[in-house]
Amino acid sequence: MVDCYFCDEPYPNVWFMISSYNGIMICNGCEEFGIFNDKINIVNTINCPVCYQNKIGIELPNCNHKICIDCCKSIYFGYNSNDTQRPKHYKEQKEPPDFPYTVNDDIENDDGRQKLDEYMEWESENYNYENSLEEINEKRDKLKLNRPDWMNTDLFIDYENQYIQHWIDTIKIEKEFDNYIENKQKNIKNRCCPLCRS
Repeated sequence: MVDCYFCDEPYPNVWFMISSYNGIMICNGCEEFGIFNDKINIVNTINCPVCYQNKIGIELPNCNHKICIDCCKSIYFGYNSNDTQRPKHYKEQKEPPDFPYTVNDDIENDDGRQKLDEYMEWESENYNYENSLEEINEKRDKLKLNRPDWMNTDLFIDYENQYIQHWIDTIKIEKEFDNYIENKQKNIKNRCCPLCRS
């Protein structure tokens, strides 16, 4: 995974998702955001006329002025005023555990597929991953008599606990990242060139 310089979201390092501009990684979403008009021109180190630092520069989208890439990021994409380190992104979360029964979609009426479908329906009707694992387990214990026997085996309960914890963690990670982005965007400037206001 490689972080986009502007939006901080991680992407697989593949050409159709993220591109390198003189070593600066920019995702296709930020490329197509509209500010660059399909042209990103990263330039060598300049003395930025905004922050007066010697940094890598970028030509702005609506004029030919060049400012440093950090000031560009601040003006167009926001910044975290307290220099908060980017939290983990859900794409960096490990995969959920494998379903403990083999699913073969090539076989009609496959037992594993039927179990997976049955569990997905049960899960959507009964679990809220905003709750803790303990709260969900308590609810599950009360509903055990309404579940098929295979869902109450030690094998499946162990899988289910890992699966539930995975989604509880994922939701928490997503919220932390969303809060990070929200804080960053509170500091977006007016998205105009600071030199000519284009």
